[in-house]
Formats: sequence, C-alpha cells, structure tokens
Amino acid sequence: MAPGSAEILQGKGHPQISIASVRRVTKASCEALCRLRKRVAVFIPVLIALALLGGWLMGSEQRLEVKKDGTPAPLLHLEVKPGAYFSVWFFHSYDRSYFEEHYCLTEKGTLLLSHMSFKSSLNGQGFEFGTYRCRPDGSAELADINKELDEVIFRLGSPDLANHTLIIDGQRLSLLDYAEPGDLMNLSVVSQPRWKHIWSKCFFPRRGRRG
Repeated sequence: MAPGSAEILQGKGHPQISIASVRRVTKASCEALCRLRKRVAVFIPVLIALALLGGWLMGSEQRLEVKKDGTPAPLLHLEVKPGAYFSVWFFHSYDRSYFEEHYCLTEKGTLLLSHMSFKSSLNGQGFEFGTYRCRPDGSAELADINKELDEVIFRLGSPDLANHTLIIDGQRLSLLDYAEPGDLMNLSVVSQPRWKHIWSKCFFPRRGRRG
C-alpha cells in the first residue's frame, strides 16, 4: 500500500482507525490546548495582582493610638511613619500660658521626647531636664532632651485649665472631644497588618466626637 493512500489503519488485535478521524481528534486537541493557554494567559495577571494585593494587605503599618489608660479600644488612631513629628499642647494652669511637648517617632516604634516649648515659668513639677533657650518672641524651650519612651501617660485636664490638644500633620485635635476631664490618657505607637486596620475602619469606625 502506497504511503498516504491508506484510509484505514488496521493492526492485529486493534480496531480499524480512520486517518481522517485521527486528524480530527488531533485538530480538536490542538484547539482545546490553545483555548486552555488563552485562559491561563488571562488568569496569570489576575493571580499576580492578587498575590501582590495579599502581600500589601499583610504588610504592617504603624499607628499612633490615643486611648484611656488600661482600656484596649483606642479613642483615636492616626497613621504615622518613622520620623514623623507630633506634639501635645496644653494650657499651664499655674502660669496661665501654653506648654507644648514635642515628640518624634523612631524606627523602633518608640516615642522620642525631643524638646518642650512654653511661655510659662516652669512652675510645678514633672518637667524633664534639657538645654534652656530663650526665643525672640518671648517664649522659651527645653532642648536636647531626647528621652525615648514606649508610651506617654497624662491626666486629661478641663477645657479652662489644660485643654490638652494633639497637634499632628497640621491638625489640632482637642482630646476633650474624645474623652472626659480627669481621664488618664495613653499615647503609644502600635504596629498591625493593613488588613486589620482596613477591617476595623470599615466595620468599626472611629468614635465620633462627643456631643
């Protein structure tokens, strides 16, 4: 039988197979394989995007939390990065003038008390030692304190005697909008996965200001 002229392949113990049938099966298999490749080509970018998104959500970020000391739920939480600056401002009850403590977030996630600025005469107790400097506007500062802290704890004063205010990113947040006078406040930095923050923000939104 001449090559290519056979229409039927017959072997001992095997059913008769048409060459045309083999070609049809081969063509169908190639087409199915091409369709599979196209589907895989579509899903690969999707899988890569999902993997990148999962890695981003599992990544940690730091937040400055303000809460009542001894309670787990924060009253206020703000995204911060290492090197970020913020301050706690209050009205000095003795000298009837402002006092401001300046902090910086370290790479380790601690709070560095860098300096204090004020117009008071430093009456009272509890202030850190530092380099005293006068300013042209009549105020002064205690510089070069550089004391590293895990947390900052203070008693929240009344509106007329302290009015403790958190100053960060150009915002002035009166802490009396979130807690009551006399509450013991705690400021600290926490690190948590992004997904956890997004979850809490969506389903457990930040407490609104007191009415």
